[in-house]
Amino acid sequence: MIADMQKNHPGVQVTDLVHATKTKSAEEVTKMFVDSASYILRATVGGKPGAKASAKDKRSTIKTGKTLWNPKQLKVDDNFSCISYLKVMKVDGSMITVKNQLGGSWFISKDLLEKDMWSADHFDKEIKCNMTDLSEIIETCSDTIFKVQFKCKVDPKNIESELKDLKLKDLKKGDEIKKLAKQFTEGKTEVITGHLVESENHFGRSLVIDLNAPANNNMRQVDHRHIEWIIFRNVKYTLGKKAPGTEELPLKYDKADRKWDSSKL
Repeated sequence: MIADMQKNHPGVQVTDLVHATKTKSAEEVTKMFVDSASYILRATVGGKPGAKASAKDKRSTIKTGKTLWNPKQLKVDDNFSCISYLKVMKVDGSMITVKNQLGGSWFISKDLLEKDMWSADHFDKEIKCNMTDLSEIIETCSDTIFKVQFKCKVDPKNIESELKDLKLKDLKKGDEIKKLAKQFTEGKTEVITGHLVESENHFGRSLVIDLNAPANNNMRQVDHRHIEWIIFRNVKYTLGKKAPGTEELPLKYDKADRKWDSSKL
């Protein structure tokens, strides 16, 4: 098994791992492997890697579901695709525990996150652009994860709800009154982390799946005219005065570059 690891991951030193299996705990050996190789492992047990899981842990972490194809027909040269959206649940050195949008838990190495997966939270540069640019950028997001902030349309029902929850003591707070007045005239600020389903033409609306919302109620509309910023492929595009000579947006990226700075994780 260890020989296979080194064949598939040249950075793994066989002698070190063989020795480690005799002198170190399962968790320490796992960390050595993680530091030397990229991998994704399904987290079928709860608690720390290598720890024995209780029946309760197994019930809470193992996810069941129908297979998408017949695994008995698997053969060499078959081709597959997988689009998954992950939320970081725990950071333990180079080992990251994540949960996918279907509820399954994985252990994944940090370098795989950095090299192969886009972040909706991190960015290395910020660019000012106009409303048309923001509209065009969200239309290109496709199934790549992104984060967007925008103003919701003023809804009388929301205003009525806010007023019902307003307490007398809040009326004595100047900042609170200004906040409510701005919200009632400009609309409430919303932030969504998700991916695109479909988009209309410029200054239309985009239908987005909100990855932080319940699966049975996660479809959201984003009005292009009210977008304030978008984080997409390691760049934050913010509404503002566009600098002269700005290259075509969204910015092109070099596939050899890291997707984001994992030291910020």
